Amino acid sequence: MAAAYRAMSPGLQKMLCGLSAWHSDSSFLDSNVGFENDPDAFRDPVLHPVIVKHPVTGTPCVYVNGDFTTHFENWSKEESASLLEYIYRFVTQPIFTARVVWEPGMVAIWDNRLVQHYATADYSGHPRLMHRITVEGVPLEGFDY
Repeated sequence: MAAAYRAMSPGLQKMLCGLSAWHSDSSFLDSNVGFENDPDAFRDPVLHPVIVKHPVTGTPCVYVNGDFTTHFENWSKEESASLLEYIYRFVTQPIFTARVVWEPGMVAIWDNRLVQHYATADYSGHPRLMHRITVEGVPLEGFDY
């Protein structure tokens, strides 16, 4: 998401740096991901900056995605939809992606502050163990455009 941010125009970067967006995992209530429609399995919506600064490297990164981001702060969902859809299409261009082809014994680690992932069920017949942690984004206060 750092590469996607760098590829954006300076005007779009500046506008997005001033926005925050609501993230919610409740979109999975209507899916078949193993929660059996248990509303208690989901967290309350969380507000994150749209552009976060990686706390170690200081790298600005796009921090929205089509599965969790519902709308911008102080914007309606309808008002947010077009810009969010543009951002989703922009950040998922092939130039910003990598494909992991799983093999037995493989380990993958990624930092969700820098990447998005799309889980592909390409490990049929093989167990997969996953551990996940979630971190809080850091706003870009004092960021020099």
